[in-house]
Amino acid sequence: MVYTDGVRHGKLLSISFQKNSIVIAQCHCNFHKTYHKNGYLHQKSDDGTIELPPKRAPIKDFKNTEHMGMFLFPARIKLDDEKTTVKKADSIFYIDKRTLPENSKIIGISINLVEPNRWDLISKAFPSSGYTFFYQIITKTKPWLVLQFSSLYKKKFCDMLEKAQDGTCLIFGEGLSID
Repeated sequence: MVYTDGVRHGKLLSISFQKNSIVIAQCHCNFHKTYHKNGYLHQKSDDGTIELPPKRAPIKDFKNTEHMGMFLFPARIKLDDEKTTVKKADSIFYIDKRTLPENSKIIGISINLVEPNRWDLISKAFPSSGYTFFYQIITKTKPWLVLQFSSLYKKKFCDMLEKAQDGTCLIFGEGLSID
């Protein structure tokens, strides 16, 4: 996933469906969450590895939904002055900051795996945390990958983002709440 202002580009997120796992990784923090072929789910960061029990169904038997995290970043994030080389084949989605809702302060990207052909689960997978302005649903994967893009206005989000270590990202995973 790439963020752009039309001239400069910055990598935000990597989402890969590999032979033995599905991996969501943040490009500027040492964080990733992996759903392994056998149903083992974990997240890893500089703070260590956290196994997320109970073991889920193997990917081939995936049912229902699985929340893989929520990534937050400032809507007006500064991009490096140097142009970053990004190939279109490297990303599934470009976020052009010129097209974001004008009064956006924080953009949230909620990432879920959804059982194929279960359109009814999509709205249940995404509780409202702000104004949702776009969904990206990738149906060529098993399970489906569903991304929800929201503009978040709550002061708590803004305060938390300002306190983030590098000031550019926060990721909320299993069992974390921002209510």
